[in-house]
Amino acid sequence: MTKSFYEAIKKRSDENEKALQWLLNERIYSLVGSIIRMELDSLFRLCYFKVQSEPIKKQLLQQFMKGQRWRGEKDLISDRTMVQYLTGQLLLDWATPIYDIGCAFIHLSPYHDWGGVNEPTRNINIEIRRVIVEHIKVHHHVELEEGFTFEDLVSVASDVFGKIRGNLLYELNK
Repeated sequence: MTKSFYEAIKKRSDENEKALQWLLNERIYSLVGSIIRMELDSLFRLCYFKVQSEPIKKQLLQQFMKGQRWRGEKDLISDRTMVQYLTGQLLLDWATPIYDIGCAFIHLSPYHDWGGVNEPTRNINIEIRRVIVEHIKVHHHVELEEGFTFEDLVSVASDVFGKIRGNLLYELNK
């Protein structure tokens, strides 16, 4: 079952990579955020899965194969729980801001009006902006201003996706 789980992750990632390039070429930017969020979803599920005990892994795989949401002993294992694991245990401080921005593309938000009157990034608070700016500078060697715009984020979307995908492929092969 683990092999099937890993193959599903890899196939999804391959499709996401193709879709991302097409979406960027077509300037369908709202869906670019969704694709990045899906890639992050695969990464945090894989990392969360890999640190579990064998009985828990078996349970999670059974739930996955049945198309069920993952459940622990008592509650659903939320995406937020897995993202917190990534940021806390793996020290991936960039995961939470990307997750939150990605969720803004999954759910209807001002990001879907990116070409409209209002700048959709205006609601990102200064602390999160600083994390994003620092991450982009360190990992992508691009200087963003703290007042970055939606278009600035689009310009680094392919690099951000590539970094998440690289981490995902590394974890799949580890």
